[in-house]
Amino acid sequence: MDEEIKGYIKVLINEDSMQARICFSTTPGTDQKLSPVAFTLDNALMALSVAGVKAGVNNDMIMDMIESRQFDVFKAVAMGKPPLNGTSGFYTFHFNTEHDGKPKVLEDGSVDYHSIDGYEPVSKDALLATYTPATSGHFGYNVRGAVIPNVKGKEQPRLSGSGFHINENATEYYANVDGKVELNKGNTELVVSNVLEIKSDVDLTTGDVSFNGDVIVTGNVVSGSRITATGSVTVAGNVEGAIILSGGDITMKLGMQGGGRGIIKCGGNLYGKFFEQVRIDCKGDIHASSMMNCVVNCQGSMFVTGRHGILVGGTISCQGDIEATIIGNLAEVKTYLNIGITEQNINDMNNLERTLRDLQDKITKHTELQQKLELVKNPNNANELAAMKQQVELSLAELNRQQAETFQQLEQTKLILAAYSNSKIIVHKYLYPNVKINISGAYYSVTSTFVNLVVKNVGGEIKLYNEQM
Repeated sequence: MDEEIKGYIKVLINEDSMQARICFSTTPGTDQKLSPVAFTLDNALMALSVAGVKAGVNNDMIMDMIESRQFDVFKAVAMGKPPLNGTSGFYTFHFNTEHDGKPKVLEDGSVDYHSIDGYEPVSKDALLATYTPATSGHFGYNVRGAVIPNVKGKEQPRLSGSGFHINENATEYYANVDGKVELNKGNTELVVSNVLEIKSDVDLTTGDVSFNGDVIVTGNVVSGSRITATGSVTVAGNVEGAIILSGGDITMKLGMQGGGRGIIKCGGNLYGKFFEQVRIDCKGDIHASSMMNCVVNCQGSMFVTGRHGILVGGTISCQGDIEATIIGNLAEVKTYLNIGITEQNINDMNNLERTLRDLQDKITKHTELQQKLELVKNPNNANELAAMKQQVELSLAELNRQQAETFQQLEQTKLILAAYSNSKIIVHKYLYPNVKINISGAYYSVTSTFVNLVVKNVGGEIKLYNEQM
């Protein structure tokens, strides 16, 4: 400054002691008893110290006031620092934790009762939850130098439950299995299960069921409903004209009255007391006490047994054995039984053999080309030749893989056909007229009533034997 200015340095501290203001005054106050001093940084700091300001002073702001001659005005030159409380730890869930169980309203205003939000599906290794740890925050202070304590955040306990695993830092939760995920006990318990239990009927109130895992229904399954499961399906009640699709076993503790609309597709074995007017596609065995007017494709064997086990009406295609107490009835309802090796089985084997021959031809040609490329010396374009060799090598590897896979499929098919070639029909009580039998291409039409017998294909002809033989 060109000239030294003197005056009075006044200090005001807020009630909460979080701010101190200073004023370079050229006129004394009415209660001013001090002598005037030079307006310098040191004198300002002295005034602040005398007033009790010990922290948060901004020297630059003081200098700016002096140099720009901001006199007779109070300005804040010292600020306290408020404390920052820590944040408590919290979980972020990466799935819908709220399901209202209500049907969806479509764009046209109609209601889709088949699609009801009842549970949360989950895939194996899916990220379910992320934990954000608590923070400590930091303490504060006022301009008088007093420390203002802060509150640290509180850590949350780990989620309890089952069916999941946690990363090393305990911050990420992952599903162990395909299935459903539930959040229980005030969002503190995480449960992942591959079993969906429906403790009611499957009807319009539940909508269609689609689940990655096993499904258990404690009630009935009404007409028009649909259950799709990658695992097994178990129904304790009756099943009407519904669609049941399962990657595993299907167990109906009562049975299914399909009414011509019922459909079953079973990746394992099928169990039930009775099946009536149902279309069935089963990769395993079928066990029932009654099978009436059904259309069946069974890759295993069929057992319709029990005291009154009856198989009557419809068309049954079974690659294994058919064992029943009674086949047909006194009314001579037309019943078709096709067992053993089918034309499709033969076509499948022929196609596999044809594929093997084609693959061998391609392998031979690729091997010859590979040998020719190895004979090339001093090529004009070495990079192009190297790329061609690599391509041929990759193609050969893929062809060999396909050949090995096809050969394995063919061997398995031959083993299955060998087993199917001995398929038979076993009747423990009565075989009634009008039952049409086809065993591996040999046909027989039953015109009389037989008791206790075994039906086989022997040398291309159907033979009937006493069951005790």
